[in-house]
Amino acid sequence: MPDGTCDLTAHVAVDSLEHDELTTQRAALRGLGLDAATPPHALAGTDPGGYLAALADASAVGVLTDPDGLGGFSWVLRRVQPM
Repeated sequence: MPDGTCDLTAHVAVDSLEHDELTTQRAALRGLGLDAATPPHALAGTDPGGYLAALADASAVGVLTDPDGLGGFSWVLRRVQPM
């Protein structure tokens, strides 16, 4: 039983799983409204702290949605009926 002290890796042929949709992390996160666009530069003059926070958020989303990195991971979506 995993106890959180190590990472687990599994290689799965995701197209072999029962699914309603196969997508990438990039597409899934974009579908949820996450965007890596940089904030408007004018914000730096009016709200420097907010501008830095928005830059940090855009950077994090950029890492999560990079198609050559984490954004390339596959997501398998399967809808189930509530019990």
